[in-house]
Amino acid sequence: MRKTELGSSNMKSSSKKRIGKAFSISVLNQIISSATNFGINIILVRTLSKTEFGLYGICFAALLFITGITDSLLTTQMVVLSPEKPEGQRKIFATSVYELVVLTTFGIAVLLLLGSHLLSPFSSTVANFLPYIYPLAFASLFFSVKFFFLRYFYSIKKEIYAFVTNLILSICVFLLFVADWVLTSKITLFEAIFYYGLAHLIAIVAAHHLSRFKHFPRSATRIKDALGDTWKGGKWASITNVAFFLRIQAHTLIVASTIDIAGVAQMNAARLFVTPGLLLIPAVCQIALPRMADIRAYNIHAFKKSGIFLSIAFLSGMSLYVIALMLLWPFIQSIVGETYHNIGGIVQIWCLFGAAIALRNSLEVMVQSLKEFKFHLSANLIGTVITLVSVTFFSKLWSISGAILGLFTGEICLAVFYFYRIQKLVR
Repeated sequence: MRKTELGSSNMKSSSKKRIGKAFSISVLNQIISSATNFGINIILVRTLSKTEFGLYGICFAALLFITGITDSLLTTQMVVLSPEKPEGQRKIFATSVYELVVLTTFGIAVLLLLGSHLLSPFSSTVANFLPYIYPLAFASLFFSVKFFFLRYFYSIKKEIYAFVTNLILSICVFLLFVADWVLTSKITLFEAIFYYGLAHLIAIVAAHHLSRFKHFPRSATRIKDALGDTWKGGKWASITNVAFFLRIQAHTLIVASTIDIAGVAQMNAARLFVTPGLLLIPAVCQIALPRMADIRAYNIHAFKKSGIFLSIAFLSGMSLYVIALMLLWPFIQSIVGETYHNIGGIVQIWCLFGAAIALRNSLEVMVQSLKEFKFHLSANLIGTVITLVSVTFFSKLWSISGAILGLFTGEICLAVFYFYRIQKLVR
């Protein structure tokens, strides 16, 4: 009896150590990634014009949209479905999904180039944006693949591989941007997008080597079976992602069309100060999703407790960051330069949005772990409609500040939808 209890105690202790190690690596991983992005954005916000920085924000939003499609359709499905596969089949399944991600991103890049060239004679907006389509298509080839590898490494509990991949990416981005800035004193929008794509290419070469996928022969049947598996939940999740993009980027779309692109730059410059407060959330979600899926499979009560803890942790972390930001604001507002000297009020509203994002993310991990993809879609569609209406209405009343308040409204409503669904399923 004592041996059994001792063995159980040792297993729990070992599990806690593994989770602690995974969390530490993921936090360090996210810090490096976020610090690099923050530094590069500071360089860009100080060197690009407001219009150029606004266009950069639109290009980056496009990359996130493409990544979101492949992640929801393929990568997230791999993470959720892998625990249900026989252990010997999991890597083969992941290899097939990887190949699907590569094929999908290539197809999207080709459509992006063809579509822009076909539309440019009929649209002056597309024609003016055409020079930036080339680096955007180049970067789109690699963003989704890099994100796949990060998800895969977290799902197999190899967080150190994700750390190495992101470290290589950050070093490459930093060297490319800083070298250009030092040599020329100015980075163009074309160069900024191209450098991000090139750095991602180098990082995924390293990630591919770490994954050892090359040992598995290609098979059309295997890839087709993997697509069949991922399509069941992926078709709902990919539509959800479109709704998510419209919801989370509503301010970019509406402000760019109703105010101006410089207004997008103003919002994004203010958002830079709030982003560090959210830097731990993606890292924790990467760890939490596969583990919450495992817990859900054998202990629903432990699953609920883990979800409550996640929500409290996210909200507490964001609250502490906001307090620190407000106290230090007089000393750090000069980071973005004189062009954006009057963004203090916008930063405060972004802080409200940050708290809503923290709450929504914790509840969303639970919904995904419960494989509630159809509900996830319905909730996101309703949340998107609420957000678009709110952003449009509030931006007419309070311009840029109103647009951000509209985002906040949509995120809070979605969090409420998630909460009531989880309450219904987990008792």
